[in-house]
Amino acid sequence: MKKLPVFFLIGLYLPLAFGEERPMADLILIDGKVFTADTSKPHAEAVAIRGERILAVGTSEEIAALTGPDTRRIDLQGHFVIPGINDAHQHFLHTPPGEHKLRFQRKTMEPSWQETQEALAKAVKEVPVGDWILGTVGLTVVMAPEATRFALDRIAPDHPVYLAAFYGHGDIINTKAMHALEIAEKEPDPMGGYFERIEGSEQINGKIFEYAQWSLRRRLVGFVSDATLIESLQALAKEAVEFGITSIQDMSFLSPDRYVRLLREAQLPIRVHMIRIPGTTVEGRDLTEGRDLPRTRPDRRCSR
Repeated sequence: MKKLPVFFLIGLYLPLAFGEERPMADLILIDGKVFTADTSKPHAEAVAIRGERILAVGTSEEIAALTGPDTRRIDLQGHFVIPGINDAHQHFLHTPPGEHKLRFQRKTMEPSWQETQEALAKAVKEVPVGDWILGTVGLTVVMAPEATRFALDRIAPDHPVYLAAFYGHGDIINTKAMHALEIAEKEPDPMGGYFERIEGSEQINGKIFEYAQWSLRRRLVGFVSDATLIESLQALAKEAVEFGITSIQDMSFLSPDRYVRLLREAQLPIRVHMIRIPGTTVEGRDLTEGRDLPRTRPDRRCSR
């Protein structure tokens, strides 16, 4: 798939030198309003692109002079052109097949514990036994003392249930999910995270915080097939392009080697910079994952 040009125009308002060997553009955009980020001339009418670089910015007449026999020409008809936007903070995570998301009748991101229980009870009646039930909750539920795995078990004993806080720092799972994710009754706390426990014992109560969450989310996405993940990545890229985003920096919950492989197979029209988020163990940070990945960018779309 042909890469999209990234219009980083800062400092690139270039005077054109009309010499005998001036390069021709692959693409020109004319009759628009091009944002240059140059305070002395913040806007221009047109821009010329060659390969993946800005060749020149100027008037429509000046840029039209860079038209060659193979140049693609787009008349902007007065529309605005900005640099491609970089999304600097992404967490790619796809949920397991057969999952069901809780539906809340609410006006905010903070359902009450009562609303959460009602939504879960309704889902249990609709979802096949054994399928995942996922929900997004807020601080109200995460901090509710009664919101534990045992309360979830009473409502959904035959479904793995995973409730995640929308702000990313607190999850609640039931016993069925614990077993699916291979969490022991007295799972030790990893560095930088912890499992909340029944008072006076080492038995965890289903609430999980910080670095204890990350390994669970890695295991959760491990249930998803490569084909589904590729499709999800392509959908993410399509949505990004529609918003003018041409590059993202992603701290994915996938293992680094799997993520890089899937990115290459997905052939996305945007650049992706994969940022490793190493998990932790009881002993400390695990820096082994992705250590042997190449540091080069063979297709310039995915990098380490």
